[in-house]
Amino acid sequence: MSDTAPQDSPQETKKPILAHLLALIRRPIEYGLIGAAAVLVIWLADSLHVLPLKFKGLGTEVEFGKKEKTVLNSSADQVAALDGKLQKLQGELAQVVGTLRDGRRLDVTTAAVVALPEDAGNVSKATLSNDKIVEGTGTVWLGTFDPIIGRWTDRSVTQPGGSLAAPEAMSGLEVTFEIDVNVRDGLPEVTQSYYGEIAKKGVAKKGFIATILGDPVRYVRPTGIQYWAEVALSYVEAPEV
Repeated sequence: MSDTAPQDSPQETKKPILAHLLALIRRPIEYGLIGAAAVLVIWLADSLHVLPLKFKGLGTEVEFGKKEKTVLNSSADQVAALDGKLQKLQGELAQVVGTLRDGRRLDVTTAAVVALPEDAGNVSKATLSNDKIVEGTGTVWLGTFDPIIGRWTDRSVTQPGGSLAAPEAMSGLEVTFEIDVNVRDGLPEVTQSYYGEIAKKGVAKKGFIATILGDPVRYVRPTGIQYWAEVALSYVEAPEV
């Protein structure tokens, strides 16, 4: 009969060890699950915009969303201020436009006068910087007429409908300027200088109306047969030099 004590089985030896390990990791797992659930609840509340600004409980006090809402409120205030400034600028611009419309008398700038070929004599190289409109008479270039084909090949004026009578039938007609044309103080000379020595009184702007006074005068030039006439009209007065 042996007095050797019986040994425990390996399975019976492992059971206390596993129980001890489970007891050690159970608490961290439980706390982790509770924390994850809390985070999920907070995320859902913030997404649904039901998250309170302040939470008190369990001896703690937590604030949510305060900084974000402050930033949004500040941005809204800045947008409102900018909108007010924009409305003010729009009002000032409307006043400027209204002033320009009320005081509009065919404001002429240096870029508004179109320079055509000098031989046509309609607009010289000089430009206007004044916008004073006056009534009076002056001499203007009417255009180039070709007697062979019986029509104008170049012109500065037109009649209603876009037609223009032959030179011999223009006396007394009311015409409208199609382009900007210089108004001169007299007829051109039948010399090389042509209209170069004739003083300029101003510019008849496109759309201005004139009445032909008498028969147009014919000039044979290298560019063709030119016609000039004395007219009664309104024009932008040339500045004094």
